[in-house]
Amino acid sequence: MNSTARWRLARRLALVAFGLAGARLIANSACVGLDGRTYFCLFDDGMISMRYARNMAAGLGPVWNPGEWVEGYTNPLWVAFMSVACALFAPSTACLAVQILGLGIWLLLGVTAARTAEGLLDSS
Repeated sequence: MNSTARWRLARRLALVAFGLAGARLIANSACVGLDGRTYFCLFDDGMISMRYARNMAAGLGPVWNPGEWVEGYTNPLWVAFMSVACALFAPSTACLAVQILGLGIWLLLGVTAARTAEGLLDSS
């Protein structure tokens, strides 16, 4: 097996590992309520951003409380993505949709890093 084939295999294995780790993180954030349903949640800044996104999806604008125009998030693009998820999915599954979107972005970042490293190694 030449070095190029080994590099491609290592890259694929790394992506599988990243995917499994991300899936495990999503599974760890799930909890089962007293009603027997599974709920997904975001933590800390993610949940703050989700509150702004829910209000934005409801047509109230990016506000924490209706009528109070205070910006309390530092990630406007992510809030915009979250508001689309809130508009498309039920509140109980919007967090899961955001987590899956985040996992996809994480995997794309892994692919980009691997290709960048491969380009740097090939040029040396």
